[in-house]
Amino acid sequence: MADTIEKQTSEKKKQRKPSQVKNPLKNERILVKPVIWTSKNFGKQHSANWQFDNTGLLITVKADPNTGMLKEPLSKDEREFFEDPSRHNEHRLTFGKGDLSVRKKEDNYWEEYEYRLRKQSDGSLDEEEILDELDLSKADDYFKYKVLLTNSGPKGIVAEGWGNRYSRGTNKLVLVSEGAKHVDALNKANKMKEVNKFFYSIDNSSEKLFDFLNVFYLENKDYNQPPSDAGHDWYVAEMQKLVDKRPDDILKIIKNEDDYQMKILVHRAIKNGILTFNGRTGIDDTATGKPLGSDISDVIKFLKQDKNQSYLLKIKGVLNKDKE
Repeated sequence: MADTIEKQTSEKKKQRKPSQVKNPLKNERILVKPVIWTSKNFGKQHSANWQFDNTGLLITVKADPNTGMLKEPLSKDEREFFEDPSRHNEHRLTFGKGDLSVRKKEDNYWEEYEYRLRKQSDGSLDEEEILDELDLSKADDYFKYKVLLTNSGPKGIVAEGWGNRYSRGTNKLVLVSEGAKHVDALNKANKMKEVNKFFYSIDNSSEKLFDFLNVFYLENKDYNQPPSDAGHDWYVAEMQKLVDKRPDDILKIIKNEDDYQMKILVHRAIKNGILTFNGRTGIDDTATGKPLGSDISDVIKFLKQDKNQSYLLKIKGVLNKDKE
């Protein structure tokens, strides 16, 4: 009788169906891209704009800052799916029940988990660089993705979605769905169309090119002031470099035509000695030493105020007189 019961139990185990939890794996690819930050010491073209050469970024399961305990990378249903023995052959898994819980006391899988992103090329990285491509139909890549997401909370290093890459100063990586890549490509094409349209509108004028490059210098501390006697060909070549490598920074300057004309006014006032630009403190009135703002945007706000219109007219008057 005992042998019969044991045999029946064994047969039931063999016939046991996989758990009915939904398969979390999906036919989707996630692109892991660098978040490029700039500073006075590290411009966009600096070799260490994302990690130093021959170094890597080690990704582990992030701890919850409130509890100090590791975050659960997988949901309850996801753990049940990957721990199901019936899935092992299909997905090359060897986990048993409870093995994927971050609370496991011994041989905790997540405590030892490491995912390393290495900087593959020397020199600076472009923001479009793909550091890794994760196929979410594969368990290994799915685990990498879920561990990355544990690092996306407050003070985390991972941003979700291209538009959120600068949402936190601590971000080092951004996750972009491959499907969204086509939208990004379209946005980039439109952006380049606008930037090139502006470039073509000024490329025949040395004065206009020189004006723009100086405004760019005033707004970007990592850019050197252009020489006043470089010549037309040099200005065109320098502008082309910015179009190719820094279109976003160009758009920030030209997106508002009225403000851009004011920026040119400030540049010319500095060139003519009416205003003084100090890279550390800002822009001052040369005659009185009075500070007008910490940067060119502050000065424009100052000049737009009703109470300062007489001062603005004074600057325009001096510039028009010098032009005559």
